[in-house]
Amino acid sequence: MYVSNTVRTIKVKCKVNAVNKAVPTIDDSKFNKSDEFDGSKGRYMELEMIEEFSTGLFEKSRLEQHSFKSPLGPVRVSSELKEYLDIVQELLHADEMEPNSHDATYELIREVINSYEIMGDLSVCDYRDLNLVYLMCVGTWKHGFDAKKKTIDASHLPDSEKNRLKNLLDELGERAKRGEYANNKENDANFGMFGTGFYTFENKTDEHSPKDFIQMCIDIKKLSNDKEIFNRCERTLNEGFHGMRAASASMVLHCLKPMTFPIFNSNMGFDNIYVYFNIDIKRKTELCTYIKNVRIVKAFRDKYFTVKNYRIFDITAWEIGKARQHTNIDYLGATDYYPSLNEYNPGITAEEYERILDNENIVKRVWLDTLYYLYIMGGTGSCKQIANKYGNSAAHYNTNAINVARAVYKETQCPLYIRESGKNQYWSVLFYGRAIEDSDEGVFSYKIREPLMEAIKMLEERGVFQKMKELDKEFDKNLILYGPPGTGKTYNSVIYAVAICDGKPVDELTDYAAVMSRYNELKKAGRISFTTFHQSYGYEEFIEGIKPIIDENKQDIGYTIEPGVFKEFCDNAKSITRTSTGIESTVIEENTEPYVFIIDEINRGNISKIFGELITLIESTKRAGMPEEASAILPYSGDEFSVPSNVYILGTMNTADRSIALMDTALRRRFQFVEMMPDSDVLRKIHADKVEDLDVAAMLDKINERIEYLYDREHTIGHAFFTDLKDDATLEKLQSIFEKSVIPLLQEYFYEDYQKIQLVLGDNAKSDDSLKFIIDEKVIAKNIFKGNVEDVIDLPEKKYSINSKAFENINSYKEIL
Repeated sequence: MYVSNTVRTIKVKCKVNAVNKAVPTIDDSKFNKSDEFDGSKGRYMELEMIEEFSTGLFEKSRLEQHSFKSPLGPVRVSSELKEYLDIVQELLHADEMEPNSHDATYELIREVINSYEIMGDLSVCDYRDLNLVYLMCVGTWKHGFDAKKKTIDASHLPDSEKNRLKNLLDELGERAKRGEYANNKENDANFGMFGTGFYTFENKTDEHSPKDFIQMCIDIKKLSNDKEIFNRCERTLNEGFHGMRAASASMVLHCLKPMTFPIFNSNMGFDNIYVYFNIDIKRKTELCTYIKNVRIVKAFRDKYFTVKNYRIFDITAWEIGKARQHTNIDYLGATDYYPSLNEYNPGITAEEYERILDNENIVKRVWLDTLYYLYIMGGTGSCKQIANKYGNSAAHYNTNAINVARAVYKETQCPLYIRESGKNQYWSVLFYGRAIEDSDEGVFSYKIREPLMEAIKMLEERGVFQKMKELDKEFDKNLILYGPPGTGKTYNSVIYAVAICDGKPVDELTDYAAVMSRYNELKKAGRISFTTFHQSYGYEEFIEGIKPIIDENKQDIGYTIEPGVFKEFCDNAKSITRTSTGIESTVIEENTEPYVFIIDEINRGNISKIFGELITLIESTKRAGMPEEASAILPYSGDEFSVPSNVYILGTMNTADRSIALMDTALRRRFQFVEMMPDSDVLRKIHADKVEDLDVAAMLDKINERIEYLYDREHTIGHAFFTDLKDDATLEKLQSIFEKSVIPLLQEYFYEDYQKIQLVLGDNAKSDDSLKFIIDEKVIAKNIFKGNVEDVIDLPEKKYSINSKAFENINSYKEIL
């Protein structure tokens, strides 16, 4: 207790017995210096002295840091602390709740489990039966009577039990309509305590989990001891169980055993009540930790409260969320965010948001940056504020937010907020909003809905955003894959392009057939483009140029300015057009989806000639929307041009043609490089490393070791030349690889120096000349030339030829080692 006047410190420790007391019979006027206290109900607490301290604990300044305020009048507490005291008082004085008179769902779930017990043989049960058990917990206002009956019919229950449950469903609806349940209004047949945005476990569970869950429910239905119930559940609800999470399982288990199982769900968007009380529960969304957390919650409940039905705590959490959303006060105290809860509520729980945001088939990872940055900014802010702090453009973040909102709506079919114009407003699915003054801070501020804040928190705890941040770091805007011939640069450019477009790590894309199929889809959609540089490639082909046009009669020639392949690609990547059937027929939005422009053999082009003055614009910091955004006026069209921030340039470079050191300096400074060297382990992984008893991978390593010694590592032999051995591990295939690829490449590397080629292939030490790929034969010059040649200097003493027979003998390859 803070004592004012001359003491001005905490001197007394008290227990709060009651809050919101009416004015007591004392003279309070001497404390009312500010004339603001009217003595109305709600300003007094009933306290019981516990201890008086000899010295003060906190001075006023320290006290105010802990949410206490001390005006001239009575000491007041913050709204958050008062809320906490109200909740504790309500729970301390709450009456026990009888489940069957509160809601019909309790009886319905018990009877569903009874039906499966009567059925006996659960071996046929699958996701449809798990659907039945779960969806019977969902309120009929969310999953209606007809939908529930269809779910019953789809199950594997015998017909007699199906009919019994459908009749019971109708009977419970009639009872609800008569007002027999405290949880629903009279003349309303709907009943239920929980909503959902999730309606099937199809493709989300395995063969055994539905059977195991239903059998567990049958077993615990007969038990009354909590310890025995928890032990039985732990055998099933472990990391091997698939399909359910803690929120959905807790709904079923609570309805079956309301005094035993708490509900781990977000209610009206508020974090569950047990987190509010700061109970140390871990990984609360995961089912494998649910029983451990339940034990902790039970100990807390039994220590501080007399009520047992966990539904009482659930209702309290609902009331907290409802009160907070009605007041709708942001972190800065603003109260003008809209729409209010009375105006609009999407009805989506934190668990639903989490499930949807975590599904990359629904919400792309690259869209999540707006939500994540708003979250770490405290939950409120404008897209302009995000852009100022983290880079990119405000339009980029706004588009990503709308993309997520549309995806959530499409998945849940939640109601939408309707604007005065009659149009749907998607952002309200995720946020409250309010206009702010046009300034450097932007023009509109978002505030994340409470259940979405909780979902983002859960995703962050699971490392989802860390993966997103790592992915962002993994792909530079300008990247070159470089290495010797045959190291898979072009092959890997396909994988990198798909990984960038789909927001996935490269090492996750292992099915090349699927990757190639996706690559072709993206290429057809215009999100990937491919070109090859060469010596005659120029600015006109790449950026823009003047192109001749011939009339239909092929008589006159005219000229037009045409965009080059890169400019056209950038224009497509900048914006997308959405067509609407409403009043506004066409809407242009900034496109934030990644686009990849692949330049094969990038080092073979004349960079200054191709890029011209635009070489600076490809820098990541100079892209459109970045703080150092730069643009240039194109010389032919006069258009202003900049490179969008969502365009990635992916080049490939053969080091046998030119080393990095000899590259154009301007290009080298603006690109990051990923080296791709020969990797014999690739052959081992794909089982392309054996032909008969020859170790092809070891042979390749030995060849490259010798090349590196005689020449350099940039002119080695790539593993990709040998990958076809995976499907055709024959001597004939190996012969073809050597004759058509390896030997010609060595001839190019060691031009007219066959002695070194012999050293590389081990021909200098083979046991039999017939095994040599390169045969040398001593030559006598006087037998070839006329006259006296003895005085001619540096005449070759040997001539070399390729021994075609050696390629047909497996021992020729073995003796390379």
